[in-house]
Amino acid sequence: MGAADRSTPSTVRNVLLGHAEMAAVLRHFGALVRRDEARLNAINVFPVADSDTGTNLRRTLDLIVDAVSDGQENLTAYRSQVQMAALSGRGNSGLIIGQYLAGFVEILDRPADSPLLADCLSHASNTARHAVVNPVRGTVLTVASAAATEAARRIHLDTPTLTAYVEVAGLGALERTPSQLPVLAAAGVVDSGGAGLVLFFEALAGVLGGRLPIEPTLPLPATTLPVGECRTGLDPIPGPPGIVVGFEVMFRLPAALASHEELRRFLGHLGSDVVVATDGAELAAHLHVADGNVAAGAISAEFETRPGAKAISYDIEPLIVPSSVPSADEAP
Repeated sequence: MGAADRSTPSTVRNVLLGHAEMAAVLRHFGALVRRDEARLNAINVFPVADSDTGTNLRRTLDLIVDAVSDGQENLTAYRSQVQMAALSGRGNSGLIIGQYLAGFVEILDRPADSPLLADCLSHASNTARHAVVNPVRGTVLTVASAAATEAARRIHLDTPTLTAYVEVAGLGALERTPSQLPVLAAAGVVDSGGAGLVLFFEALAGVLGGRLPIEPTLPLPATTLPVGECRTGLDPIPGPPGIVVGFEVMFRLPAALASHEELRRFLGHLGSDVVVATDGAELAAHLHVADGNVAAGAISAEFETRPGAKAISYDIEPLIVPSSVPSADEAP
């Protein structure tokens, strides 16, 4: 499957997302995240108010865009590169949105009149949700679900119109997140991960609607992109220097050592805000714990003793929050 056929009218069923279109969406998404990195950091209060959502998303998008920048010749290769790069997603939001993108591209090589854009959005939403052990209403997962639902409702529309509705639906869902998650309402902000995902919808609508170029134009200055209106809650949160409230632990395992469900269960008893991503060959995990070394010891004791296992490499970072901003985890 190649790029979309532009000789026919633009409808949901005959405009297919080729790797050129998808590459453009990811490049523009990355540029939008770079543009809004500081503002996304400023509204990061959930699951921990450590002000790094924008930075984690920027680092994650840089990895994914770099992985596919060599110009894969087919969608199967492109899909594989995105999925592998997504396993290196940084932080809670980076790993979740990385899985969202991996799910979005997973069905891009279907034959005939597939994939429908609505199918991609639905599969992306489900893939991201499956990675999160304890999904919470009012987060990036809620925004993803709202966009997928809107696309399914309006599947009869032509592609530019449909993507415009998806962008608006995502923004609407984002604006409702404070009413769904008390910690957001208390801080007077929207969900930072959800705000990041809305930038993906903006890039998607821009590329498929013909407002943003498909051909590579790197380096792509963020100032060339349309600045969206209505960025609810994107103002800095004042506060004193932070205190350490816990630790973020990230690591990877060969899928042969544990199933996705087994690792989810094990980490769910060990910490909070657990995300487990996979590309089929590897598992990438994220969790928040009180003591990073104790958690790493428990994980190693469980999995490094299995046949064929090697020493696990951990990325352990302190969770630092302003003392005036309450933290929260994803446990109900």
